[in-house]
Amino acid sequence: MLYVEELIGPNTVNTVPPATLDAFRDHGTPRDSLEENVEDARHVLAELEKSGISLDAITAELVQDGVKLFADAADKLYGAVAHKRATVLGAGIDRQVMALGGGIGKAVEQATEEWRASARIRRLWQHDRSVWTGSDEHKWLGWLNSPAAADIADYEDYGLSLIHISIGFGQFAHSIRRAVNMTYIVENNGVYGLTKGQFSATADRGSKSKKGVTNTDNAIDLVAIALQLGATFVARSFSGDKSQLVPLISAACLLYTSRCV
Repeated sequence: MLYVEELIGPNTVNTVPPATLDAFRDHGTPRDSLEENVEDARHVLAELEKSGISLDAITAELVQDGVKLFADAADKLYGAVAHKRATVLGAGIDRQVMALGGGIGKAVEQATEEWRASARIRRLWQHDRSVWTGSDEHKWLGWLNSPAAADIADYEDYGLSLIHISIGFGQFAHSIRRAVNMTYIVENNGVYGLTKGQFSATADRGSKSKKGVTNTDNAIDLVAIALQLGATFVARSFSGDKSQLVPLISAACLLYTSRCV
């Protein structure tokens, strides 16, 4: 009860176990106890300071130890959740398994546990220089946040851009005519599948739709048009021939200016 009754005051919050709260409700006395005998408390603290006992130092140590205990418990909780997830989902998780043999495996396991127990992993992500020598190591850790901070414009030199899907011919022609630095990949099946299956401009003359309608128009040759508009790399392949299609797309991405596959 002492822990509760002597820590009551305005604008304060106290945490107690349920049993202690029940006991206080039964026979406790609520009063503004925090502001009682303030001068006596200051005198006691002054005497302790003279004896070499610093309340500030004790409080700082308690805070540090308390935070470490909470952080360690959180790390263990995250690990338990990850283990439970892996156990429940099992092979449903697309994961990579790696293993080290002999003494090196035990050494890595021990070092990993030391990093976890000392909160070095969390401190690493916080760019804490004390993980190493405490000098300028925090300046070397920009790579930790590079995926989140990356701008797609940083990769323009790689020459690969994603194009929005367009049914019309205009985007295709204008992009190549303007020599935009991109790889333009055309997925051509000859029909507008999302709009009742009409023939597209690339459908072969004489081909028939599912409804039995025959196409009477000549097909547009995208390869010839791309060459005429000035594309620097033009290729045609079949989605079912991966061994041919992948190298063609890779080769197109290495070039600068307009490419069409």
